[in-house]
Amino acid sequence: MTTPKAQPPEDWAVPGMLLWARRQMGLSVYDASEKAAVLAEDLTQWEAGNEKPSLAEIEKGAKG
Repeated sequence: MTTPKAQPPEDWAVPGMLLWARRQMGLSVYDASEKAAVLAEDLTQWEAGNEKPSLAEIEKGAKG
């Protein structure tokens, strides 16, 4: 029997947390987006709270 993958809460991608994490690592938007394999424009939108990354995008970035 396999355990279903847990779903994150709706507010899991808090824009402030993304911005804080990037700044803590001392990365520019461009450098962070390169490491996470996402577009810098997308990261900027996520940090501003204008858009939310999908769980797949977050998982991809975490592996980057």
